[in-house]
Amino acid sequence: MSHQRPIFTTGLYGKANHVVMNGMVEAVETVGDYRGALEWARQQLAEDPQTMRSFPAVLSSAASMGAGTYRWTYSGSRAVFLSSGNPQVESINDSTDGFSGAYNLRELFNQTNPVDGMNPTVSPEVTVGPVGSTYTSTNTWSVTSLKAVVIMYVTLDKQGNVFRFFDRPNPVRCKE
Repeated sequence: MSHQRPIFTTGLYGKANHVVMNGMVEAVETVGDYRGALEWARQQLAEDPQTMRSFPAVLSSAASMGAGTYRWTYSGSRAVFLSSGNPQVESINDSTDGFSGAYNLRELFNQTNPVDGMNPTVSPEVTVGPVGSTYTSTNTWSVTSLKAVVIMYVTLDKQGNVFRFFDRPNPVRCKE
């Protein structure tokens, strides 16, 4: 079988002259030649329902999601690294990436028991605090002035609302 490109010298019935017919043949050849690029472009235009971005963030405070649940929502802001030789971070006052209501994935299933896979009431009993908190006194953890840098991920939930989350272990201390 051979492939030949038709060259029209006359038109077809219905007023399509030879210029139009040759143009259609060239268009078909062009689509064939660039099929890979056209398919890539089509895929790039398709909406991705689960896009996600991430950035370094400093946690500043935590709010309990209920007594005895070992779950908190976190507030904070985007961070920038000051130097690659001395990795320290500084918060950026950027309203776009300032956040509240962020979740720690490790806490999603923390109810009364278990806490990240352990039972806090089994000997030795432990107390668990929010990420970046400091143990202050008998079974009490700070919820402000947190000291934690995390990679914050931003995506959309099923209803299309912004959902921020990170994944980091909570501090644990034996009860006194």
